[in-house]
Amino acid sequence: MTIPRLFDLPIIDLSSIMTVAEGDNIPFTVKRVYWVTSNQKDEIRGEHAHKSCQQLVACIDGELIVMLEDIQGNKYSYNLATPNSMLLIPSQFWSKIEYKKDCIVLILASHEYDEEDYIRNYSEFRSQSLIQKK
Repeated sequence: MTIPRLFDLPIIDLSSIMTVAEGDNIPFTVKRVYWVTSNQKDEIRGEHAHKSCQQLVACIDGELIVMLEDIQGNKYSYNLATPNSMLLIPSQFWSKIEYKKDCIVLILASHEYDEEDYIRNYSEFRSQSLIQKK
């Protein structure tokens, strides 16, 4: 089973800081890239799991708190506050993400958007987890 983990990406100093995500720094082929900006207040996002899709999440500016739960009920918490750290969110992990006001978040996904890949109901996630435990 894949577990969440932090990736520290290399920083290249070219009169400013440039962080590079490529090759061995990324554990999957990227099929989708998106970002979240302009949140006007601290807010909770996520609150879903993916059946197959994996994601790498980076907080480019500001702060992000990512809370994850696996199918066995193990819980993980990560604070992302540096632009060169990316968190791997494996498939079948429930995520709840606290976006701090004005943060900028970049997400790299292993799959293109597919609504069928989402589990949006926590009770459904937990019931699928119980089935997989047997």
